[in-house]
Amino acid sequence: VTYFQSFGVMYKYDGKKVTRVPAYFPFMFIKECNGRLLIPAIRAPIYELRAKQKVSELSGSDFFANQTITALIADPAGLLVGTSNEGMFRQKGNTFIPWEHPVNAELKRYQLNKAIRLRDGRLALGTILNGVFIVKGAQIQYHLNQNNGLQNNTILSLFEDKKQNLWLGLDKGLDLVALHDPML
Repeated sequence: VTYFQSFGVMYKYDGKKVTRVPAYFPFMFIKECNGRLLIPAIRAPIYELRAKQKVSELSGSDFFANQTITALIADPAGLLVGTSNEGMFRQKGNTFIPWEHPVNAELKRYQLNKAIRLRDGRLALGTILNGVFIVKGAQIQYHLNQNNGLQNNTILSLFEDKKQNLWLGLDKGLDLVALHDPML
């Protein structure tokens, strides 16, 4: 099954036909995390799309009602939730707590916009104001921005290709980060 979406409208393609899925609220994106289809509503909680198009609120996610969610990342403990101005939060049971990582202060300061988990387990965290951070475990492994090679500092999208290269969609262009290049 494949889902397509725009702001507040989503469609489901089952390999044979396209059907509209009712959207009960405006949202920015749909994300699959740990086998669950999650929908962060704009200035509202996170919802889960379940069987037969049923939507239910993710417990504890009303915490995000006054924030803009920019990223959802599957995590062994449950879920990492990125916000544009308050950094990232880790799900702990039915609550969300600030992510205890040195990069979190940078994400608050430079406005987290996109985030993905790379196949090797690292995180790529793109900001609006200061490029991308590559995080491995408890360390910031790389911080790439306009000062050290990017065309500009606004990361609008992140994609990892089959060769584990990281592609950055920028405000003005596209950059390739060869993460496994011995020169990096």
